[in-house]
Amino acid sequence: MTKTVPAPEAFDLLGPLPEGTTVLEASAGTGKTFTIAALVARYVAEDVATMDQLLVVSFSRESTRELRERVRERLVDVRDALAAPAAVDPENRLLVHLTKVDAKELAARRRRLEEALAVFDAATVTTTHGFCQQVLLALGTAGDHDTGATLLYHGQRVSCEWQSRQARSSTERTSTGARATDASVRPGSVGGFVRAGRTS
Repeated sequence: MTKTVPAPEAFDLLGPLPEGTTVLEASAGTGKTFTIAALVARYVAEDVATMDQLLVVSFSRESTRELRERVRERLVDVRDALAAPAAVDPENRLLVHLTKVDAKELAARRRRLEEALAVFDAATVTTTHGFCQQVLLALGTAGDHDTGATLLYHGQRVSCEWQSRQARSSTERTSTGARATDASVRPGSVGGFVRAGRTS
């Protein structure tokens, strides 16, 4: 007997703000960045969270850079719309949603967004690796880690200068009887560094 799995519900950007863990499963180009930027604007404008209470994480540096720009743009757009709610495009559902409040709340939302923009450069919009690095550094001596270590992204290129030092160190070890591999280091290759330390 086959069990029927209900189709996942479409995420409603203007519905109740998510609490706890929410997974948004979506293919490339379906509006994940747009949705995240809009959610940040809602959390801040609706006084659910301040910018320093939000953690916005993406996978790569490129996507994080784009996400940071889009979040900032969205905060600016909403702030400006709150200053002139009558001029809001009725097709822009997010702005319509955020401006449909009384004058006192409009002013409060605009103030919250201005405060968020004032501290935006310090906001945590980062990669998963960058966030993990921040956590390790924040732990200080309570964290069992090498404070000089840097987390590398998969396939991230290592500087030739650093690899050259490792190659020299490997070559020096050959004088004690160990033999370094012929292709000990290929500039720019993480794998090259790993092979540099092997002897046979």
